[in-house]
Amino acid sequence: MAAGSAERTKDGVELIDLERARAEIDSGEATLIDVREQNEWDDSHLEAATHVPQGELVERIDELAPDRSERLL
Repeated sequence: MAAGSAERTKDGVELIDLERARAEIDSGEATLIDVREQNEWDDSHLEAATHVPQGELVERIDELAPDRSERLL
Protein backbone atom coordinates (compact mmCIF):
# COMPACT_ATOMS: atom_id res chain seq x y z
CA MET A 1 0.00 0.00 0.00
CA ALA A 2 1.17 3.55 -0.71
CA ALA A 3 2.83 5.77 1.87
CA GLY A 4 0.91 8.58 3.55
CA SER A 5 -1.64 8.82 6.28
CA ALA A 6 -5.17 7.50 6.54
CA GLU A 7 -7.99 7.39 9.06
CA ARG A 8 -11.57 6.12 9.04
CA THR A 9 -14.75 8.05 9.74
CA LYS A 10 -17.49 6.59 11.96
CA ASP A 11 -19.33 5.31 8.90
CA GLY A 12 -16.23 3.46 7.68
CA VAL A 13 -15.12 5.84 4.93
CA GLU A 14 -11.35 5.98 4.70
CA LEU A 15 -9.86 9.48 4.60
CA ILE A 16 -6.40 9.69 3.03
CA ASP A 17 -4.01 12.58 2.55
CA LEU A 18 -2.98 14.04 -0.80
CA GLU A 19 0.41 12.30 -0.80
CA ARG A 20 -1.18 8.88 -0.42
CA ALA A 21 -3.92 9.61 -2.98
CA ARG A 22 -1.33 10.69 -5.53
CA ALA A 23 0.81 7.61 -4.89
CA GLU A 24 -2.17 5.24 -5.23
CA ILE A 25 -3.32 6.88 -8.47
CA ASP A 26 0.20 6.94 -9.95
CA SER A 27 0.78 3.28 -9.10
CA GLY A 28 -2.57 2.17 -10.52
CA GLU A 29 -3.69 1.00 -7.08
CA ALA A 30 -6.68 3.38 -7.21
CA THR A 31 -8.86 5.12 -9.78
CA LEU A 32 -9.68 8.80 -9.32
CA ILE A 33 -13.36 9.58 -9.97
CA ASP A 34 -14.42 13.17 -10.69
CA VAL A 35 -18.14 13.48 -9.87
CA ARG A 36 -18.63 17.07 -10.96
CA GLU A 37 -21.05 18.05 -13.71
CA GLN A 38 -19.99 18.03 -17.38
CA ASN A 39 -19.49 21.81 -17.62
CA GLU A 40 -17.21 21.75 -14.56
CA TRP A 41 -15.24 18.84 -16.04
CA ASP A 42 -14.96 20.68 -19.36
CA ASP A 43 -13.58 23.76 -17.60
CA SER A 44 -10.77 21.83 -15.92
CA HIS A 45 -9.97 18.37 -14.62
CA LEU A 46 -7.06 16.22 -13.57
CA GLU A 47 -5.63 14.15 -16.40
CA ALA A 48 -5.73 10.98 -14.31
CA ALA A 49 -9.43 11.37 -13.43
CA THR A 50 -12.39 9.45 -14.82
CA HIS A 51 -15.52 11.56 -15.24
CA VAL A 52 -18.72 10.14 -13.75
CA PRO A 53 -21.28 12.79 -12.79
CA GLN A 54 -22.55 12.30 -9.24
CA GLY A 55 -26.07 11.52 -10.47
CA GLU A 56 -24.70 8.55 -12.48
CA LEU A 57 -22.33 7.14 -9.86
CA VAL A 58 -24.66 4.56 -8.31
CA GLU A 59 -25.80 3.18 -11.67
CA ARG A 60 -22.22 3.01 -13.01
CA ILE A 61 -20.47 1.57 -9.94
CA ASP A 62 -20.40 -1.93 -11.47
CA GLU A 63 -18.65 -0.51 -14.54
CA LEU A 64 -16.06 1.24 -12.35
CA ALA A 65 -15.49 -1.61 -9.90
CA PRO A 66 -16.96 -4.79 -11.40
CA ASP A 67 -15.80 -7.10 -8.61
CA ARG A 68 -15.95 -4.40 -5.92
CA SER A 69 -12.22 -4.77 -5.25
CA GLU A 70 -11.17 -1.69 -7.28
CA ARG A 71 -10.16 1.18 -5.03
CA LEU A 72 -11.99 4.37 -6.04
CA LEU A 73 -11.04 7.86 -4.89
